[in-house]
Amino acid sequence: MQSRTGKYAVNSFIIILIIAFIGGLSYWIWWGKTRLPVIDRAPNWTLENVNGGYESSQALGNKVKLVEFIFVNCPDVCPTTTHNMVSLQEKLKQKNLFGSDVQFVAISFDPVRDTREVLKNYGNNLKVDWNGWTMYRGTEEETQKVLKDFKIFAEKQPDGSYVHPTKALFLIDRNNNIRKIYTMGENMNNQEILKDIVQLAKE
Repeated sequence: MQSRTGKYAVNSFIIILIIAFIGGLSYWIWWGKTRLPVIDRAPNWTLENVNGGYESSQALGNKVKLVEFIFVNCPDVCPTTTHNMVSLQEKLKQKNLFGSDVQFVAISFDPVRDTREVLKNYGNNLKVDWNGWTMYRGTEEETQKVLKDFKIFAEKQPDGSYVHPTKALFLIDRNNNIRKIYTMGENMNNQEILKDIVQLAKE
């Protein structure tokens, strides 16, 4: 005959197992709901950086990347986006993530006017920290391939400006998956983007 103490121990063990199961299930559901979904595989690219070397995106390593598409002569959306990213840069530096775990990337789609020197001056004027930034340019053919691979476009107009989508700010995880695409410019939600970047950096 099982003792009363033995029955109590068995019941307590069963209760602990049930609590652990419910807790684990709740966490799994919560984690699944809060985890950023994988949207697509990020394409690889090989373009010229501001130092004059051709560099593959794989050279950036397994960092979280925030990728913007710009042209320096843009009057509004592009510089506003880069300015917002510089604000994010400072927040990430406070968390010791910028440069080590997080890399910012700018890719120009104006290959004629956006030379290496122009891109470097653009970055310096907006106070980018080159320890965690990479800016790229390429030929017309290379540029169009990267745009196509990211499933966006940039159409040059007769006046030299470009028509391009404003939702073209890509968050890429350590495994090279696109996890979120944001609206560029003044409608950027820096608080949301910072939260998402930190979350991916911890994955």
